Amino acid sequence: VKNLRFRKFVFPDSALEGTFDMLIAVNWIHSFNEDILKNRHLEYFVTNLNENGYLIVDSVRNAGYKYCHDFHRYFEGLNCLITEIGQFPSNRTVYVIQKLAL
Repeated sequence: VKNLRFRKFVFPDSALEGTFDMLIAVNWIHSFNEDILKNRHLEYFVTNLNENGYLIVDSVRNAGYKYCHDFHRYFEGLNCLITEIGQFPSNRTVYVIQKLAL
């Protein structure tokens, strides 16, 4: 580990400052509608994620969750690779989205 930093911010109101090799947004994003989540994650991906960096997210297909996000659709057309990490209880799927070098 080169340099590990944890920062607290209030999504979606706080600005994310700096650039990072990895951003993790798991187990809380299901409270936000598609427009808010998609726009902020695309902003983080483009502005705050280093080339070859990773954004880790999850999507839940369960009636108990208000929103289920389709990251393949959200990141369509961007220079990235979306890989499923695994499937977990409550129909939760975790993905890693790698920002590929141009």
